[in-house]
Amino acid sequence: MIKPAPKNQDGKILLKEASADAILIFTRFKDTPIGAFMQNGLLLRVFVKREGLLKGTVCLGKISEIKEDIDSVFVILPGKEKGYVSFSELAGDDKIKQPKCGNNILVYIKKEAAKGKLITLGTNLPEEYDVFKEKAEHLTDYSVLKEGNNYIEEALSFAETFSGRQNVSFRMITDDEKIFDRITGFRKENNTEIKLYHDSQISLAAVYGLKSKIEEAFSKKVWLKSGGYLVIERTEAMMVIDVNSGKSHSKTASEDHFTEINREACTEIIRQSALRNLSGILIIDFINMKNPENRNEILRFLTENAMFNDPDFHVVGMTKLGLTECTRKKTGKMLCEQLKV
Repeated sequence: MIKPAPKNQDGKILLKEASADAILIFTRFKDTPIGAFMQNGLLLRVFVKREGLLKGTVCLGKISEIKEDIDSVFVILPGKEKGYVSFSELAGDDKIKQPKCGNNILVYIKKEAAKGKLITLGTNLPEEYDVFKEKAEHLTDYSVLKEGNNYIEEALSFAETFSGRQNVSFRMITDDEKIFDRITGFRKENNTEIKLYHDSQISLAAVYGLKSKIEEAFSKKVWLKSGGYLVIERTEAMMVIDVNSGKSHSKTASEDHFTEINREACTEIIRQSALRNLSGILIIDFINMKNPENRNEILRFLTENAMFNDPDFHVVGMTKLGLTECTRKKTGKMLCEQLKV
């Protein structure tokens, strides 16, 4: 007699089985749909479902105002959202000779609204979007011709790029049947393992400890395995990251010991910057190293780590005061802003 598969066993099975090199999890964090990408138990990225018009959306808007003093044209978009396009952008579009209030205009979302700023629009669509220019002439006001990439597509794209760059396998799991159907469709020609999670006794987020891992990404202090720690603080002008020896400090500790803590800090700084989606100027205060060779080694290690794990992170150099200057390209809102924490 064949025994039926026991109910509510998914959680126990996942807790026991060996994890894949990397895993992409689609679930919820405090009722907000997310995609979480992990490798070897470390949370690397979180993709959050966003409302409104997304980056990459192509739509018809209506010109509402022309402001010559700031060289911008304001546009009403589908859903009554508001954006702007610069005069320089319009000048590069041969089809727009003279913008007039009340006229329809074909635009795409270059940057989503953030910190009270309006949506940034563009009119010079890539060649592959030429078909939209033809369709736009026969559509009504505020039509959406192409949806922007949502959090599911962004998570899938990142996972695929990451696994290819690092030559690792990844699998996917979700506790949402609709998302399962969507990602199965995305991967119908790919042999990536996909699992629909069923277990009413333990949530999918709890199996992988997502709640604590995500909340850790909002914390000011981040502990390192060596006993050292990072302090990550946001100011109006920049992000400041301080590296401390913490529990690993002793009176007999050598500079080589502090250099090793700084090396560990480099790896964690790159991970935290990408996970939290930090951007702009980042100033890192490593534990003091008197030997120039050690300082150069840390700069080299930080640069190589960034090139491999986060291409948006760039190391500028070290100042005379020993502070390391870095920048990170803005790719959207910080994680805490997306999850409204």
